[in-house]
Amino acid sequence: MSLVDSNAINRYHGVAHIHLSNQTSMEELVFPKLITIAYSKSILKACHSAIATDEEEVKFDLSKSQFISPFGITILAGTISDCLLKEKKVWYTRPKHRPTRNFLTRIGFDDFFHLKKELTEIRESNIQLRKLVALDPSYTDQIISAFSRSLRMSEGVKGLLKLSLNETMSNAFEFAQSHKGCYVCAQVYPNAKRIRVCITDFGIGIRQSLMSSPKYRHLHDSFEAITLASKDGVTSRATGVGGKGLPTLLQFLGANRGRMVIVSGDGKVAWDFQKSKEPKRQGMSAEFGGTIVSMRIRTDARGAYIMKGESVVEDVF
Repeated sequence: MSLVDSNAINRYHGVAHIHLSNQTSMEELVFPKLITIAYSKSILKACHSAIATDEEEVKFDLSKSQFISPFGITILAGTISDCLLKEKKVWYTRPKHRPTRNFLTRIGFDDFFHLKKELTEIRESNIQLRKLVALDPSYTDQIISAFSRSLRMSEGVKGLLKLSLNETMSNAFEFAQSHKGCYVCAQVYPNAKRIRVCITDFGIGIRQSLMSSPKYRHLHDSFEAITLASKDGVTSRATGVGGKGLPTLLQFLGANRGRMVIVSGDGKVAWDFQKSKEPKRQGMSAEFGGTIVSMRIRTDARGAYIMKGESVVEDVF
């Protein structure tokens, strides 16, 4: 077990140096076998407890975890950083499952907190965990490149997806009032023929952000806010420019028959286009102050994705 030294936080990256120490009394959080968006209710409740506890020390026990999705990576990174900023001592127990330990190293989790890492091969399928406090076009390019290696897409679609991802990430800086920026992670799963991407900010949430505009002060709950934010042109910008990011990503996932889950406030809305065009709602027992956008893209579909009017191919996006 390793201890994260809160005195070693880098203010820009929110990272910390690790050293070994003896265990003392602390808040202990044991995470499940699967740390994915499907278990967001219990995982976010645990992370909320880590931040809210009066204990000066918190232990993140991942010893039982065997699969951690980009959602899990971004939530753990953001929560641990938040605990450190509150000057808590944070302990971290690695997964016993070796492939999962290796994955955390490849994805950049160990580097993020300066953990002593095991030697492991770096693969193209891993898009390193990043904390962004401003847009980084080169990082978005890495995500689009990962898409391109698994999907046939025209240059027009690549450009549109890049703009949409950039807008979704920039919401954390411009509207979410997240003092920590946002955490982004992506992973390609060749065997499962899937790509997972997660963008997480710890700001004020979609509802509060939209209600800053007089046009949307009528919003009653998080579900209404999330659903509205998925519509084309909905933005709290005074100029009215924007509101294209989430709708465009949803349009692409609809053509791909993929999945998007958005968690914000006390609401969770999921679009699973392989099953239905209609979103499903789920209440959250612990309110999440920020916003999580989790996407699952299928890479087993035949054909190509191309802008309407750009050309004629088997599948038109």
